[in-house]
Order: sequence, then structure tokens, then C-alpha cells
Amino acid sequence: MSDTVFRKLVSVSVGEDSDGPSVALIELSSVEIRRIRRLAKAAKNLMVTAIEDYGAPAEFFTGDYTNPNTVTDKTTIEECGLLINDDNEVTAVLAKRRLAGDSVHSEYTLNCLKSLLESWDHSVDCERMCVDRDSFHYRGYLKNCDVSWSTDSIMISELPVS
Repeated sequence: MSDTVFRKLVSVSVGEDSDGPSVALIELSSVEIRRIRRLAKAAKNLMVTAIEDYGAPAEFFTGDYTNPNTVTDKTTIEECGLLINDDNEVTAVLAKRRLAGDSVHSEYTLNCLKSLLESWDHSVDCERMCVDRDSFHYRGYLKNCDVSWSTDSIMISELPVS
């Protein structure tokens, strides 16, 4: 996707006792972000719980990934120095990249984070993006079975304004 303006790794939940992805990379263009905002506004105006459309995360991975939500693009240099010693590998990677001047959602930072994970190369079916008034997530099924998966939600307020 050449016009990617938002990237984020999010945790994936898979049905009980099933092997599947544990992390999804979400990549959105400015056009997709505007569409998500319009769908959220429509959900509010129509007074419905959510609106679903076909869509899928960019990539799936396996491995231990706990999104720390402790390092953002506004985290100070001093805070980053303190967070490097965090027991969470993800927090440490994010802090190091911020100290180097990278955005938390930059392609380089995400490549560092992806090095902690393994690609999940299996297929999924019926991938849908579910948008409610304040957030969105993805869900679907593992290919050729009835095991469902779903990503953690992303708040629409996290998306860049375009």
C-alpha cells in the first residue's frame, strides 16, 4: 500500500483450543481512514451498534506480543530512557526507536517489532471490518473451519486526521 499513513500491530483472539495468528498488522491509507470515519458517523446517525464491511488486516503473525500502550509519539526522551529497561520486549523496542527519533507507527519501528514475531502464512475467510461509533476492529474465520478470530479494537481517535 503506497499511501499508508497509519500502521499498528494489534493482538488477535482466536477461538478456543485453536492455532491461529496472535498479532495482526493494520495498515490504512488516508482514503481508508476517511471511510472509517464516515462509517462511524453513519453508525451514530443510524443509531446502530456497528457497520460491517469486507476488509482484512495487512498481515498476520504468531508469537508473544503484548501491546504495551506505554510508548507513543508524545513520550518524552527521558521517559523513553526509563522504558528501555521494561521487561516487555515490545516496550523496549518502541522506546529505542523513539530515542532514535522514529514514530511509534513508522515502517522502520514496525519492522523492528515484526522481528520479534513469526509470519502466519495460513488463510482466513470472511474477513470483515467492524466499525462502531468510536472504534473499529477486524474479524473472520480461519480457512476451511468454523474457528473465528478477531482483533483488538482501535480507537478512531488514534487515527491521523487527513
